[in-house]
Order: sequence, then C-alpha cells, then structure tokens
Amino acid sequence: MAYLNESKDFTTIATVEVRRAFLSAPESKELLKAHTRLYKWTQHPLVGEYGITPWWSVVDALKLKTGTTVPSLQTLHEWCSRLGVDEREYARVRSAVTEQWNTMSKPLFIELTQPVWAWIGKVSGQKKNTADPQVFLIGGNYQLWLPNLTIQHVKQIAALPYLQPR
Repeated sequence: MAYLNESKDFTTIATVEVRRAFLSAPESKELLKAHTRLYKWTQHPLVGEYGITPWWSVVDALKLKTGTTVPSLQTLHEWCSRLGVDEREYARVRSAVTEQWNTMSKPLFIELTQPVWAWIGKVSGQKKNTADPQVFLIGGNYQLWLPNLTIQHVKQIAALPYLQPR
C-alpha cells in the first residue's frame, strides 16, 4: 500500500513559497506513523478554505533518519519556562509566522489516522509584519510539511492535555 506523498518529490511539488519556508531545504522526508500527534497555533479551523493546512509541529520528539531529534512540545514548555516567555509568542518568532498570515489565537491538535510522508526541516526567518521591515522573526523551529492531507488522514484531538507542562 502506498502512503500519502510517498511517490512525491519535494523539488517537483513544492512551490517557491514552500521552498522559502525552509531554512535551506527540508532535512529529511520521513514516514510518520498512524497516531502521530501534531499541533500548531492558528486562527483557522482544521479544514479551511484551502483544505487542511500542510504546516505542523510535533507533540512528541521525533528522531529523523539523519540522526537529528526534533524537539517535543514538552521541550518547548521547558524552554519557554526557563526564558520566562509566552509560548504562543515564542512559537511565532521561532516558526516565523507573520501577523498578516495568522493571529495564532488558539492551539490546534491532530492525530494521524494512517501513516503519511512528511518533509521536515528548519523554518526560515522573515519579517514579523510585512509593513514593518525593522522586526525580523528568526525562525529555526523544526516544521513538518504534509501536503495533500484530507480528513481521511487526520482527526482533531483535544488540546488541553498537551498545553500544560508535565
């Protein structure tokens, strides 16, 4: 059985905007198992005008084929606690989400219902606000790009258990 995105090549399907969203290129293409939990801060519902967003972060740490470990949400909790910063704002800066794209007003969590292939790499930086070139969001978080997701591939799950540090 072929899984979502298995036969796809990043350089063929990624638009210029998608390629620019990665610091260089995705570090790895990985098969995510069913029951993998993902999240993001967003103003949008799970299924929006353009379907399901392809951009996500991992709830649980993920070891890539390259040997790199993508940090978990719990690690994010710990970093923000040590820094004394708001997690949503930290996510904005490190995921380089401009204010024009997304207010990041609420967390959204999903669980994969079947295995899917994802491209994973570091976020490229960009302006915080397109009208203000003085403030730059540094990026650097790991992001997952899962194009072509449909409601058959995911289910929305409750955010509450994951929002509090353990």
